Amino acid sequence: MEAFFSFLKVVLLCACALVALVLVLLALPHSKLRSSLLEIMGWAGGVASTSLILSPVDLIPDMIPVAGQADDFVYLLCAVASFWMAWKKRSQRLDPASGTSDRTESR
Repeated sequence: MEAFFSFLKVVLLCACALVALVLVLLALPHSKLRSSLLEIMGWAGGVASTSLILSPVDLIPDMIPVAGQADDFVYLLCAVASFWMAWKKRSQRLDPASGTSDRTESR
């Protein structure tokens, strides 16, 4: 049992370090790592939302008339938004001249 808790402690420390790394990369304004990370997070969010739509486990059961289908609709909107954001970041990364920058310069 002690080995399990030491393993759990290592997993939690690694997860905290990963979250800290993600937050640092997101704070960098014009980094290739930031744009790649945002693209990967977009694809992962889209896949996760799509899997929630297909999963038989729901936040609100489908037996409840309107709310049961509403949560699936929200998952669908999240999946479409995530895939759209990832596709937009990918096109900006592959062709930086056609994309818009994250900041606007006023002179």
